Parts: sequence; C-alpha cells; structure tokens
Amino acid sequence: MIAFLLVVGLLGASAHAAPLLSYDLEDDDGGFLGSGETDQWAWGVVSNGPGAGFDGMRAWSTGLTRNYLNDSVDYLEIPVPDLGSVARPTISFRHWYDIGLGDRAWIEVDFGNGFVPATPLYGYPAINGYSGASGGWRKVVVDLTGFGDTPRVRLAFEADLVAVGPGWTIDSVSFDDGDVAAPRLTDLTVLADTESLETPYVVEVAAEDDTVVQAVTLGWIAAGVQGSAQMTATGGGAWRAEIPAQLPDTDVRYWVEATDGLNTSREPVASGNAFRVYLPAPGGLVGPIGRVVGPTVPISWAPPASEHAVLGYEVLRGGLPVLEVVEPRGDVPVLGGLQTFTVRALYAEGHGDLSGPLELDGVLPRVGALQPDVAWPGEAVRVRLSGRYLLLVEEDVSLDLGAGVQIGHIDVRDVDTAFVDLIVDEDATAGPRALTLRSGGTTVTLGGAFEVLPDVERPRLTGIEPDAVRQGDDAELDLAYVGILAEAPEVDLGVGITVESVEQVDLDTLRVRYSVASNAPLGERAVSVDDGVRLFEGVSLVVEDAHAQTSRGCGTPLAPSAALVLLGLASAVGRRRRS
Repeated sequence: MIAFLLVVGLLGASAHAAPLLSYDLEDDDGGFLGSGETDQWAWGVVSNGPGAGFDGMRAWSTGLTRNYLNDSVDYLEIPVPDLGSVARPTISFRHWYDIGLGDRAWIEVDFGNGFVPATPLYGYPAINGYSGASGGWRKVVVDLTGFGDTPRVRLAFEADLVAVGPGWTIDSVSFDDGDVAAPRLTDLTVLADTESLETPYVVEVAAEDDTVVQAVTLGWIAAGVQGSAQMTATGGGAWRAEIPAQLPDTDVRYWVEATDGLNTSREPVASGNAFRVYLPAPGGLVGPIGRVVGPTVPISWAPPASEHAVLGYEVLRGGLPVLEVVEPRGDVPVLGGLQTFTVRALYAEGHGDLSGPLELDGVLPRVGALQPDVAWPGEAVRVRLSGRYLLLVEEDVSLDLGAGVQIGHIDVRDVDTAFVDLIVDEDATAGPRALTLRSGGTTVTLGGAFEVLPDVERPRLTGIEPDAVRQGDDAELDLAYVGILAEAPEVDLGVGITVESVEQVDLDTLRVRYSVASNAPLGERAVSVDDGVRLFEGVSLVVEDAHAQTSRGCGTPLAPSAALVLLGLASAVGRRRRS
C-alpha cells in the first residue's frame, strides 16, 4: 500500500517529521523496480530469512523463498516523491540481512549524474556496506538533502562466486521531511556473572544522534521487579548509570533506551543483556562407585573459591535438604534406587549455588507401581508387580490389597518381577488400597498402590435404539453410554455397516447415521465406541434379512435363523398329528 500526503507550508519549520510517502508493502509491491544480472529482487510472502516482513508477511527480498544466487549484481529502485519543497528530505526503511562472506549490500542515489553510493546516518557497519548478519530488524535512515528535487534511489546487492545466504529483506519504506532517525547506541557494557553483593553494577553506553541525544535511560528486571535509572553523560558521547546491588541467586536482564525528543531507540533491540548474581558452589562432589548398601553413604566435595566466608554446607537429595555439616564431607541418608545429591555452601549472605550432581544407586527393597493399578468391581485382572531388590522367591510370596480384592496365582518371573491374578469382588468398596508384600522374611508396603473404582463410573455402552437393522437400511440409531469420552469417538457397528456420521446429542448419547450393505452378514454383532483411550462396549446389534416378515420382540423382525427354527418346529408338530 502507498500512502501519499500533500505537505503545505514550510515543513522544516516544525520539529516533528512530516511523512511524505510510505510503502507498507503488504498489499502490493509499491511499484518498486528490480533489475540486474539475475533480477533476483522479489516481492511477496517471506518464507526464508526472517520468515516474515517487519510489519506483516510480505516484503521485498533477494532471498524471498530461498537463499540468493551468487556471482551477480542486482538492484531494487524505489519510487521517490518530488522533494522540491521539502526542507530536510529523508528515506527510511526497516531491513533484515544475512549476507555471505565476501558479498555486500549498499544504498545508491542518482541526482542527475548517475548512481553513486549514499551513506546512511551513522554509516555502514562495514567499510563496503552491509555484510554478515543484522541480528534482527534494523532501521536505516538516509538524508537526501542536497540530492535535488527528483533524485532516484536504489538498493544494490552484490554476490561473489562463493558463499550465499538468505540475503537482504526490505520493508516499511518511508519518505519524510524532518528528523526520523533515532539515536544510535553502541558499546553497551556486557556485565558478567558476579558474586558482588554490595557494589552497584555499572553500565556504560555510547549514544549519538543526527541532532542531539536528549536522554538515555537504563532499564532492568531483577527477581521479577523492573527498575530504571537516567544515565548521565560523561563526555565524548558516553553515558553511565548503575544497577543496584542484588541478592545472591538473582538473574538480571538489562537494556538501554535513548531519545532525541522525537525518536527512541533500544539496545539490545530484543530482550536485553543478562547476568547473574551468585555465591559460588562447591566442586568435585564424589561418593562410592556402583550400588551402595545401607541407610547412609559417605560423600565429599571441594570447598568453593569465594571472597565470602563459608559457614557450612547443606546436602540435598532430589532437591530437598537432608543434611547440614561444617566440613566438606558427610554421611547422607539414602533411599532405594537411583537418587541425585547436590551440595551448596552456606554463607552469612545466603545460600550458594548448587554443586554438580552426584547420582547414587541405593539398595533398599521397594515396590514400584502396579500395572494396571485400577479395576472396577467384578473385574478379574492380571497385574504386573515390580520393584527394586525385592528378592522374590517362588512359593514364598504373599500379597494383600485389603478386603474385597482376592489374590490368585502369583507368577514370579525374577527377583524383582511377578505377575499376580486379582479378582475384585462385585461388592468391593471403591477407593485406594495399600499393598503389603511379604517375601523371604521381608515385608514391603506401598500406600495407594491400587484403586477400586466406583462401578457407576465404569465406561460402557448401556443401550442401543433400535437394536436391529435390515440389510439395505439407511437410517439413524442412538447409543447410550456411561463415562467420559476422551475425544471424537469412532463407532464400529460391525462388518457390512458403514457409519456415515456420529453426533453428540447430549451428555450420554451418540446419534449414529449408518447404512447397511445389501449383503451385510446376518445375525448379532457387538457394537463398540473407540474414543482414542478405551473401548466402550456392552451392547449388540442384530442385522436382519431385508425380506424377513417375522418380527422379534415388540415388532422387531426375527433374524432368518430364528425363523427357520420356528418353521422346523411347525413341520414336526404337523407330522406328529398326521401320524
């Protein structure tokens, strides 16, 4: 889209920039003209490089959908409005680039004697123009003062025979009268992680502007709290401010903003620089190699190198404190199985960082989860019992899951695994059950190991209406169910019946549109509903002969097999009477 504004009067008398002509390049190509040896400048949806335009999906680019071609010089000319009555004409645009080594891009202006290179405000990042990567979208401003009333402007892109890349992408082009250039920020201090807790953290930056830098602000976020400070000019374009001292274990993100009264810039453009305030961690945490046996195990570590005095140490298992000691060693309590230990120093100023992890494998009998670990009343299930160091012995294993759960055969596969047959009584009380395992003189318990679910919650089909269909039918039936469907269900009515659609008509009913093949197998078949997690079953459907005249139940035709049986009985009775 092109926006053109007629500017009346002496525009240079106003401090604010007046827009003359702008191209957002979202609805059309703006009339830009590409040329060159490969003519690879193109306008459209950006799928390469930045993946989109600056303020939309479309832009001009040398690598719109693929990396640019090498061994070529190509140009993109931008239509320029009449600048005859403009006091300070400028062209500005947003650009993103990733240009291979040895390739370059630059701006050219022709004011009557042919195209010559033009230098943007604050110059190019390299001697030969733009090369390498921009690190995001950047704004470019070129002052057109002194180039005449009707200059021509074009973007030049040169690629050699070697490397290529996504190239140069241009968007949001604007011609203005006045100051549209935000201050440029460079040489921002990069703060490293520090254990300094009392001294503020000094940030410096260089700021310049084509008019004047009015103010520079330092902003930061520490421990979720945002702060800011006005920076002080220290001469030569340098500015200085401080971030207050922070507590240990604090991440700090900071950035700088500058304004000339009309335009604002930020560095870094995106999120910001970051550093961390910390107290050093111990190093070299070690313990026994291999499996450890017993309730405790000795571990040791190296004291941290810190400017702060260490008062003691805290040992953590799985992130939770289990031991405090003064010396860099201790006997820590262990659990059965793999567990991770870390240690941190205790300072007067607070807790230090955690050491690297130490993983130990403790030998303590324990029962893992049963699989499956739930059942409904009346169900018979075979569960897998597993654990660590259970020392299961065939013929010497017993299991208890409380009243209402009968323990059947126990099949010991190895010292840590067994398969157990369970029968849940029809009247078993719903709720979680603790497991008690006895084997080889050892007793192990696990709370909440198994749960009897309420029977009313058992997912199942509870009804079908109608419950019989004929060959060739094309109609609807309703399926009633109990439970919660996890996702869009798939209904299976058996061979020869095609499900056309499934509609949820209320919280417990599905309406199924179906068609029955003329040769669909006759007789009863099970119906199922698959919701992606489990099958809902419990009802059946009868397919009847299309020509059957008898009925089954309340007006429902009998299946052919039933009709043949009745016909046979009638014939037998007739023979007896004649005899």
